Amino acid sequence: MRFDLHIHSCHSYDSATKPRTILRVARQRGLAGIAVCDHGTVAGGLAVAAANDDPTFLVIPGAEYATDIGHVVGYFLTAEPELHSLAQNDKGLLPWQPVVQAIKKQGGLVFLAHPFKSPRQIPSEAWAALDGVEAYNSRAMIGKNPRANTNALEAAARYGLAVSAGSDAHWPWEIGLAYWEWAEAPSSPTLADLRTALATGAGRACGKGSPACNEPLSQIIKAVKGRQYGRLPRVTAKLVLAGAQDLGSFFRGNKMEG
Repeated sequence: MRFDLHIHSCHSYDSATKPRTILRVARQRGLAGIAVCDHGTVAGGLAVAAANDDPTFLVIPGAEYATDIGHVVGYFLTAEPELHSLAQNDKGLLPWQPVVQAIKKQGGLVFLAHPFKSPRQIPSEAWAALDGVEAYNSRAMIGKNPRANTNALEAAARYGLAVSAGSDAHWPWEIGLAYWEWAEAPSSPTLADLRTALATGAGRACGKGSPACNEPLSQIIKAVKGRQYGRLPRVTAKLVLAGAQDLGSFFRGNKMEG
């Protein structure tokens, strides 16, 4: 069974994908389930779970939080974690310790998403507090570090952590590009079964990279939603450059495998 464990809905500031679209495309791609992890909110994950009318298709409500150690993902959330009183640092990032504590308080699992997409130092006590690491992220392939996913897999092994994988899809066509594969899944697993499997490292991370143009497309959505229209010329220029990069990859026969 394959699960895309990192998808964004229209509840993220940089995505416009509706809950029912996510469900439809995920089923079409042959996925057995998904995790919806919007920026700073579990609203999208809860909306997709509520819209799901297929009891055999599993939806994990989650959220992704920008912290001082990177993007922390909470899986199996039931409500918004109590983070409203937390002060952000000068870069707009939340302190990681109370974010982890708030997720675990409601029984959620804590994973670090694309930890090596951009260079950063992660303290040993942070690794010790995690349940797992996102060992394959399709958008990490178009970041500053081409070895980002390899580094994440190595870190999971080094610290004895479980792994997850996800497309980081902000657009329907990205869904399923990466997935967590559960080879020993029971015939009709429940969300509780999936939680246990994910927490205990029962699956493996698989996938391929997302086309480079998808990130500037998301930045355009962010600018429009935030009414930051002055940013549009710059992000449009990034889109053109990324499109040229994708065309070059296509003609070179590079399928952006991870």
